[in-house]
Amino acid sequence: MKRCLSTLVAILLLGLQLAHAQGETVITLCDYQHVSKALETGGSIVMDCDRVLEVWQDRPLTISVNTTLKPAEGRTVTFKALKGRTFVVEAGITFTLEKVTVTGRTASGGGIDNNGGIVNVTNVAFEDNDDSAIHNRDGGTVTITANTFTNNQTFIGGGAVY
Repeated sequence: MKRCLSTLVAILLLGLQLAHAQGETVITLCDYQHVSKALETGGSIVMDCDRVLEVWQDRPLTISVNTTLKPAEGRTVTFKALKGRTFVVEAGITFTLEKVTVTGRTASGGGIDNNGGIVNVTNVAFEDNDDSAIHNRDGGTVTITANTFTNNQTFIGGGAVY
């Protein structure tokens, strides 16, 4: 009887974990700390705020698990690299970014550094990024749908995607 009860509890807990993994994480405190913490967990992340989120060179938002990141309907979110990259995507990871602005004209850096992952960007405005809006390397894949690229530049390669 104890064994059956333990097994039933384990199955129920597993079911709760799976249900949570399939849901959305909604962030209402849209500062660097809370967004970074949500990205560690991955999944579908919705930012329910209007915010310009500043990202420093030594602290890019690293994508190390499959993640979709977007604002809630009617919200405006801008990621601004103060120096260096805004997002760094690790090899083999899928990162989907939707309906935000990514900017960063302050030094080398700016948009997304894809290190062999799969990056999907939809309705994203890439503005004023140095060293390209999306730097794709190590066999990474980038899918671009309905985006704008304005005043992005680099000294080698392409200003939009390199």
